[in-house]
Amino acid sequence: MMLRHIEAFCLVKDCSKIMLLSSANRVQAHRFFERAGFGGSEKCGFIKYRRNFAETS
Repeated sequence: MMLRHIEAFCLVKDCSKIMLLSSANRVQAHRFFERAGFGGSEKCGFIKYRRNFAETS
């Protein structure tokens, strides 16, 4: 139900895609997203958290 709401919102806003990020080991979540019509990808995401940002002077 939530994903349907998000898709409807994105249609109204003329979004070109919805991108989901999930930990690589969350296999059940990946299956859930695939059943909801999302396709897997060979793309790889990288994250850098604020606590690891370089301090500027």
